[in-house]
Amino acid sequence: EQPQEHPQEHPQEQPKPPPQPRYSLPHVDNGQGCEACGNERLRMFGPIYTGPLHSREFLAQLIRDLANTTDPIIQALACRGRILGLLTEAEQELQEQPLYTCHTQ
Repeated sequence: EQPQEHPQEHPQEQPKPPPQPRYSLPHVDNGQGCEACGNERLRMFGPIYTGPLHSREFLAQLIRDLANTTDPIIQALACRGRILGLLTEAEQELQEQPLYTCHTQ
């Protein structure tokens, strides 16, 4: 009688996964490069939405309703203060400057 082989003793070779495509941001050559850092290739980003993100009136009403609610379930929420803080922060975001940048050079 011959000894039986255990499947763990001779594991089957696993097929290699197919190579993953490499992605990178598109570049553009404007012939001048970046004025700030001198890099010859500029990276392109976008599209960027520059419209309003929030309705201040809606957020203000939501903050008032949440702060003044008499609903015991909402009053008992452990995260109620955090929700109010986040809503207040969103309400106070700059409306006229959706993209703020500050260059040192």
